[in-house]
Amino acid sequence: MRLSNKRGFGFAKIARYTGIFRLLDFLLVSNGYQPFLAMLFKRILVSIFASCLLSTTVPLFSAEIAPKTDARPLLRIGYIESSFSPSERKGFQDTFEYLQLKLPQYNIRIQNYFVKDLERGVRNNEFEFFIGASGFYRRVFRRGFG
Repeated sequence: MRLSNKRGFGFAKIARYTGIFRLLDFLLVSNGYQPFLAMLFKRILVSIFASCLLSTTVPLFSAEIAPKTDARPLLRIGYIESSFSPSERKGFQDTFEYLQLKLPQYNIRIQNYFVKDLERGVRNNEFEFFIGASGFYRRVFRRGFG
């Protein structure tokens, strides 16, 4: 079958001016298919196109909406950064990085607190470990939180 007739009015021009479904009707009917078969064929094509489109866009859309969850157990560490000197803070940062490197099976969350907030966190069990000065630990222990 040729894609254009002798006058140069080809199928590409028909598709441009009338749409892809009219071109499909023209091709199917001109090749001897009944109009109801052409309609059935178009419905099948639309269904296939829609399912392909939905199968590629719905997972992407739902992945953007769904919150990303981390299945690893959470290990929370409370920390009073202002209680320590800059050299001690650097040592703690190195320790935190080392823990995250050596314990990849845990989601380690390090939270910096003010002294009063760390004491409230100890009381409310907001973390599994805390780092504070010895005087802070003694105060928390005497109040029965440690």
